[in-house]
Order: sequence, then C-alpha cells, then structure tokens
Amino acid sequence: MDFKPEKIEAGIIFNNEPRLSEHEADKELNTKRLELVPVVRDFISTHERFQGQSVTVTFNNTGIASLVSIIETPNDKTVLKIPLDPKCEGEALFLKAWNELGVTVPKVINDGLIAGNHYILMDYIQAEILRDSNTYEQLVKKGTFTEMGRILRRMHMPRAEGFGRITNGKAKYVEFRDWLESDYIAKNIRYVRENGVLSDEHGSIQTAFETLLSHMRGSATSTYCHNDFFPNNIFDTDPLTIFDPDPSLNDGYIDLGRSIIMAVGYGGLPEAGTQLTKGYFDDESFDQSTLRSAILLNSHLKVARWHKVKNFKNITNIQRYLMQ
Repeated sequence: MDFKPEKIEAGIIFNNEPRLSEHEADKELNTKRLELVPVVRDFISTHERFQGQSVTVTFNNTGIASLVSIIETPNDKTVLKIPLDPKCEGEALFLKAWNELGVTVPKVINDGLIAGNHYILMDYIQAEILRDSNTYEQLVKKGTFTEMGRILRRMHMPRAEGFGRITNGKAKYVEFRDWLESDYIAKNIRYVRENGVLSDEHGSIQTAFETLLSHMRGSATSTYCHNDFFPNNIFDTDPLTIFDPDPSLNDGYIDLGRSIIMAVGYGGLPEAGTQLTKGYFDDESFDQSTLRSAILLNSHLKVARWHKVKNFKNITNIQRYLMQ
C-alpha cells in the first residue's frame, strides 16, 4: 500500500508508515506495529514536551521487536520506542543503570505506560551505527570487538535476582534452571533439531545444559543483560554508545555467548568472538566449558529465528564456527 505524508492533526505530520516484515513468522508483529501508530499520535498530542510545536514523525524501519519513532521539532529530535510485546519492560531501568556505571547510552527523558504498552522517550543520537560505518573486517582489524567486550563486562556489574525478561517489575523466573528449561528454549531447540539445522556434531545440547547448571549451582543471582549486543545496536561514537537492548536478567556468560554468536553469525569472522572474549575477561582466567555451552545454547536460539526468515548465510557461519 502506498503511503503519502499525511497531516494527522494540527502540528503533527507522519513522514512514512512502519515497514512491515515480509516473513510469515512476523505476521502477528506486523499487526501490532500498525496498531501502535495511533498510540504514537496520541502520545505526541498529549505530551507536554511537544505542546504548541510543529512535530514531524519518521518511523525507523529497522529492528523487529519494537516500533521506533523519530520525533523532530524545530528545537530537537527525540526517539520514542514502544516494544511490540506489552509485557516487555525494563529498557529504561537498564539504560539508567548502565549510565551510572559510565557506559555511554542514550539519555532517558521519561518512560512509562501508554495504552497498556511500555514506552521509553530518549535523546536522539546523531551518529552512524557501527555496522554501517565499518565492515566486520575493519572492526576486527581495529580491535573494536575487544573494546565491546570490555564494555559488556562493565554492563554486567549490577547484580539482580531472578532470570529472564522483566514482567511487573521482576524477573519471570526465580531460578536459572526454570529459565533454562522454559518452553521458549525447549521450543527453539526442538525446531532446530527437527529441521536438521544443528546436531550433536556441532555440540551436545544436553552436555551444555549440565555444564551451565553446574556453573550456576542453584544461584538466583543474575545481572543486567543486553541480549542483543552487536554492531547493529552500537553507535559509532567515541566512546561507543550502546542502545536497543532486549532487556533480560541472566548470567554474564549467557549474554557474552549471545554476543559472540551475533558477531560471528553476521560477520562470519571467528576473530570477532575471540576479541569479545579477550575484552570481557581481560586476561583473567575463565571457565571455557561454560562459555562454550553458552555459545551453543545461544546458537540454537538464534539459528531458529534465522532459519524461519531464511537467513542461511548466518546459519552457515555459525555451523562452521561450532565445528572448529
């Protein structure tokens, strides 16, 4: 459907419409994305920050889990982010905690609920995204992934209780085992195995479970995990600006393993994973079996999604990586 810039009401102009995914797996997300457009309009109409101003709204058509609107007035730009899942919360909390630790993140202006959906209004960052300003080869050559590893370690300093996404102000699961044995993880592992994407030749998922459970030893202590920490969600600033987390409480090894899989999957360079590990542990000794298990677990979770949207290049990169 063609979309023309339309003056929705006095002072508010929408430049475009949200981009819809062509994948059948995202059909429900497409519906939610369109349903949130009038919510954005109502938010701007009633927010004191925008009263009496000419406002232009442009939807940022990257990402799949949120509706992101760039709101521009004659004086400044801000970003309004609304997760498509009404139960998804915690981003503002995480960004504020990381900011207090000296990690560069977008400034949170305010956050809360609109029409039953969590939202966050934050400063607009005038910079290129790291994945657009550099190739993965350039990032490896410059040692950027090592720097990212150091930043991720700092982001994991805050301690929390429980595991998984935050719902109603607390983690969904009390114990690590509950998260690891959740329906979500079981469903993705089953999908990957039944479709022959990964098998035991890439690593035993059962052994990975046992190793991770042994590592946690029943601990209920977790940390603030980004859960999507790779060059697509980092601005090329000095220092690097971290944004767009998929906020989740978990063990640091799990988040590091996921970041390695994202970097290797998209870039195809094992060196990216090596640098992330080096930066994260900074020459400290670490449990290689636990990290390997976290990498294997996250491989199943990401590959399931990539297979559904036919991202076979990323899958091949991970298959090769796990066979090393």
